[in-house]
Amino acid sequence: MFSRLSPNRSTSLKHNHTNLTTLFTLVVFASCGTESEHTADTTPTKDVAVALDNDAADSKQAPDSLVPEPFDNDLESTTTDIDVCEPDCTGKLCGNDGCGGNCGVCDQGMKCVANLCEPLCVPNTGTMCQGKTVYWMDSCQVVGLPKETCSTGTECHDGTCVPCIPNQSKTCDGNHVVWQNSCGEPGSVLETCESPQICVNGKCGMPFSPLSGSYDIVVVPDSKTVAIGKNIVTATFLANSATIEIKASNEATIAFSGTNATFSAVGTLTGDNKLDAGGTFTEEFEGITIVHEFTLSVLFQSQTTFAGTVKDLLFDEQKTGPPTVIVRDITGTRIP
Repeated sequence: MFSRLSPNRSTSLKHNHTNLTTLFTLVVFASCGTESEHTADTTPTKDVAVALDNDAADSKQAPDSLVPEPFDNDLESTTTDIDVCEPDCTGKLCGNDGCGGNCGVCDQGMKCVANLCEPLCVPNTGTMCQGKTVYWMDSCQVVGLPKETCSTGTECHDGTCVPCIPNQSKTCDGNHVVWQNSCGEPGSVLETCESPQICVNGKCGMPFSPLSGSYDIVVVPDSKTVAIGKNIVTATFLANSATIEIKASNEATIAFSGTNATFSAVGTLTGDNKLDAGGTFTEEFEGITIVHEFTLSVLFQSQTTFAGTVKDLLFDEQKTGPPTVIVRDITGTRIP
């Protein structure tokens, strides 16, 4: 402040092999009759039996086309793990058990809230204040319709209308200083402010404080070498005077002026002699916009002099890095 810069099954089936042996036995037995049936003129015939040798039959095999393919009845499989949901109703009286089931059902007149059974909301079980209006509330603390509006001289407190407390503070009614009750309503007149005084914040005072005026400014050090980014520059305090205006409300404005520099600050006078103010201003330095954020804190030793400090924070326009901080002592002497 106050500175100018210069440079991611198989089932296989196996088949048991079974040898199929087919036994084919053909017995052909033919008889043409018995001896008693033979005549002299005929030649008895012989019984003929034709049999297939069992051993030979054993050696015969079925055609290849009738032999089934081998198979294996050993089953080889893999087991896939399946997640099993385990219901959890610990501490729950109702609601979801975590597996799509239910931990319970609330009784009539109750509702399930966060897995616990709570009473259903009962209307108009309480009241609350909103401004000067009393509103109904249900058992679930939900605001309902208005119940009543407090009349003049009363205020809403803890859900009911109660009398206002008189003479709680002072305020202005035009150019009069008046009492104000706890409801913020004006009461009796305490004082009438005589010109040139005016009523501000419940008291009579001059439109501007006696501390208002123009002051010559001196800062130490006047100039200081600092680094801004990669640049080494000289920060020089430019303002050489300040116009201070302090209203009866203790609001202060300060206009600084000097060689090639004009900037302002706003602040507050506290304790009758402590002035705290601050502001911002910018300047161009070698194509870069430098932002100054400054705060000023001074004490008036009299109606003509003050002393204190001023802190100046210097940033580039985007505020990409920490600021450069310059702290200076400051004094002011009123210009007659």
